[in-house]
Amino acid sequence: MVFPRLSPSLRAPWPGWRPALTYLIFMQNLLPKQINGISSAWLGPLWSLAVEEQFYLLMPLAVRHLSRRRLAQALLAIVLLSPLFRAAASRWTSIHAAEFVATPMRADALAMGVLAALALRDSRWRNRISFNVSFLYAATVLLFGGILCLAFKASERQGETFWGFSIMALFFTAAVLIALVRPNGLWSRLCRLPPLRALGGISYCIYVIHLSVLVVCQNILSWAAGKQSIGLAGLGTLLAAIITWVLAKISWHYLESPMLRRGHAYKY
Repeated sequence: MVFPRLSPSLRAPWPGWRPALTYLIFMQNLLPKQINGISSAWLGPLWSLAVEEQFYLLMPLAVRHLSRRRLAQALLAIVLLSPLFRAAASRWTSIHAAEFVATPMRADALAMGVLAALALRDSRWRNRISFNVSFLYAATVLLFGGILCLAFKASERQGETFWGFSIMALFFTAAVLIALVRPNGLWSRLCRLPPLRALGGISYCIYVIHLSVLVVCQNILSWAAGKQSIGLAGLGTLLAAIITWVLAKISWHYLESPMLRRGHAYKY
């Protein structure tokens, strides 16, 4: 047993080869799988990687075969339909968490990113955005207010799945556009601060491993103390944050950064 101090509920055995195949083909967000314990904490966040892989396998085909106008129309359709799909899945499907992890329900955020890229590559739209950047500032403030409302009304699951994800996606799209069309502005300079750039470099590894590290740290501390308490939970969270940051730095230095350099060395 790799983690003998974990509680019995977390020491659930790996349920065979089928879940491994599901993750191998990046279909973990669509196909049913039975994983429990530490395996669930370790692999759970990878549903978003499946969404990205599926989207980016299909998007090049759309870019290749659709005109710019048709592509924009298709992306707008995705942005408008995704929240409707989420609401329908939340109301009528029996598949657990389908509205949170299935690609058709979460593609609106990715589609907004592609739309923003299309707009910035078109001189007319880039000029329109630059001349109306005050609208973007106002939109980010309003959207951030919507995010705060979601945070204080977390129990309203239907509202979160229907329009909450779209509000968050719109907020971050507007924030990215402001940084790009005002490269010398305060927001852009803030985004270029060295600590934030360093954190951005290791952020994906942090996202992937943080839950499993947290579960292990809190369980080991609870086992060592023979009890559970708010203080131990806080100490476990702090310890997990430190370990997660160290592991992410190691991953970036020895794995991710060399792979990126090798990928950028190829010419297409």
